[in-house]
Amino acid sequence: WGFDRLASHLRDDSIDEMRDVEAYMDRVLLLGGLPNLQRLDAFQVGENVREVIDLSITLEEGAVAQPRAAVQLADQSGDVGTSELLSPKMPEEEGQLEWLRIQRSLLDQLGEALYLAGQVGE
Repeated sequence: WGFDRLASHLRDDSIDEMRDVEAYMDRVLLLGGLPNLQRLDAFQVGENVREVIDLSITLEEGAVAQPRAAVQLADQSGDVGTSELLSPKMPEEEGQLEWLRIQRSLLDQLGEALYLAGQVGE
């Protein structure tokens, strides 16, 4: 849509998420499991920037809650490796969620036109 600053940030975060998933799948395989990527949530695409941000917030809330629960389970099970893999990711996920919430707040406070004007160009 031409909002290069926003797109660049979201693209970089998406690539980070893919790297995280790859590490998680490697851990599952190491433990003798089989990652099932066929049971993923439906793919959702926002039709405008506000929807993109709102959908991203929803996804990121899950990206914070799921690993937190997994760390607790790993700790209870004595799985130090999984806990050490997931724990460092938590601040990154929480930071991304906060960034998205700030973007939504700016969108609300500035109005769509002014917010989007700030997202044009690198």
